[in-house]
Amino acid sequence: MRLKKDWYEGAAAKLLLAAGANLLFLLLLLKVFTPRYEINDDIFISMFIDGQMANKSRYILFCNYFLAAVLEWMYDLTGNAYPIYSYYQYGLLFLSFTGISYILLRRCDFFAAVAATACLLGAFAADCYIGLTFTKTAGVGVTAGVLLMLFARSERERERERERERERRRASGKAGVVLSRVLPFAWPPLQCGLNHL
Repeated sequence: MRLKKDWYEGAAAKLLLAAGANLLFLLLLLKVFTPRYEINDDIFISMFIDGQMANKSRYILFCNYFLAAVLEWMYDLTGNAYPIYSYYQYGLLFLSFTGISYILLRRCDFFAAVAATACLLGAFAADCYIGLTFTKTAGVGVTAGVLLMLFARSERERERERERERERRRASGKAGVVLSRVLPFAWPPLQCGLNHL
């Protein structure tokens, strides 16, 4: 039992657990439901990038030029055989929900984290995975990014506080050693007490 608890306490195990739960949920949703673009904007963005319109264009609405260039390159690389734009959105959603689940697993009790992750996946991820829109994907990505930055900052503050506590303990230990060596010679009643022992 101790081995399981020690394994779960590690950050890598929590990240693996978060990724595994999210991947299992995503595969289950894709097996049971048919995903679709929720609005026409995403269909047109995909059509501009993969060349279904008159020509491929990186100047598309809602995306930046660099992202469009990378997606266009990926479409060229695969010969337009795969829906790269959809894969990009699924990848961003998967990484975002995995990051949020990881934070929950690191911050909360195991059962509370599992329950919160199940609620997160059931309430939000299902809608995002089944009805793709770039706006929802970007919103989830930004939320996960902000939460991960706040988590990293709080972890850094915790580490600094632990280091300060270690420094205080070292200083008090050194002061205790110095006092135990100096005090008997500096304070006469202690010298007498030591002589009678």
